[in-house]
Amino acid sequence: MNAKRRFSEAQIIDMIKEQEAGLPTAVVCCRSGISPVELLRVKARLRRIFRDTRPQIFGR
Repeated sequence: MNAKRRFSEAQIIDMIKEQEAGLPTAVVCCRSGISPVELLRVKARLRRIFRDTRPQIFGR
């Protein structure tokens, strides 16, 4: 049985874009209800997944 995902990929990408646009990580996390560690963990996972396909999301 798979666990239900709390956020869609699009929502997570929007959170990452807000953070990289200059909004403090704590504010982004407070709005979405996740911990800063979880946001950074998801960001690292997505960076590995989309390394070649979406470099503009991660400021490369």
